[in-house]
Amino acid sequence: MTSYLSRLIFVLVGCIAAVLVLLVGYGFLSAAAYLALLDVTTAPIAALVCGLVTLLLAVLIALSMRWATAGRGLHPKRGFGKNGALRPSGEAEMAAEVGGIVGEEIASLVRAHTGAAVAVSLLAGLAVGVSPRLRRTLRELL
Repeated sequence: MTSYLSRLIFVLVGCIAAVLVLLVGYGFLSAAAYLALLDVTTAPIAALVCGLVTLLLAVLIALSMRWATAGRGLHPKRGFGKNGALRPSGEAEMAAEVGGIVGEEIASLVRAHTGAAVAVSLLAGLAVGVSPRLRRTLRELL
C-alpha cells in the first residue's frame, strides 16, 4: 500500500509540474500574440482578442473532456433510493452509516470540550513530530 501511495504521489507531482509548465508556456504564447496584435490594432482590442481565444480554448477543453467521458459508464451500477439519489449497496452503506454516527459523536464531544480537544490535538501533533517510530507506524497504517 505504501508503494502504491508513493507512486500515486509521484505521478500527481509530475502532473502538477506539467500543468504549471504548460500554463507558463501558454502565458508566453498569449503575450506574444498580444504583442503581435499591437502592430495591427489598439491595445484594448488586442487584449480582447487574446482573452476570447483563451476562453474559447477553455470551452474546447471542457467539451472534449465531456465528450471523452460521456457514455463510458464511469460509475458502477447501483440502485436508486427513494429520493432519486444513487444508493450504495451493502458494505459501503453500512460503513457510511457507522462513519456518520462516529463523526457526530466526536463532533459533539469536541464542541462540549473545546479546550481539551485543542490540547489533545497539539499533544498528538507534538508526539508525531518528535517520535520517528510513531511516524513510521502511522505511515504504515495509511
